Amino acid sequence: MLMLNNLTEEQRLTKAVVSIMGNPKYTALAGVLMIGNRNVVDDPSVPTACTNGRDEMYGREFVKQLNDAELRFLLRTWLTTTLSTSRLLMTTKMASQL
Repeated sequence: MLMLNNLTEEQRLTKAVVSIMGNPKYTALAGVLMIGNRNVVDDPSVPTACTNGRDEMYGREFVKQLNDAELRFLLRTWLTTTLSTSRLLMTTKMASQL
């Protein structure tokens, strides 16, 4: 029997991404979840999570504290933020060309 309690933080993050992509509400956005790199880091300058708009970094201790539902919520929040920011940038670029 597979013991899911022994997953690393990296594996838990991947599991959360796959879970979101498999949800019919988010399947159309699966490509957006595949953009950039997603890393779990042991860096004191990343106590929680951060992004540069494409790549994401998650603090290892922070991920350890989250249950699976909280981790999926965090990823969905990044997803909607990324989409909103992209739309804003596209709109601004189009408006500047008028």
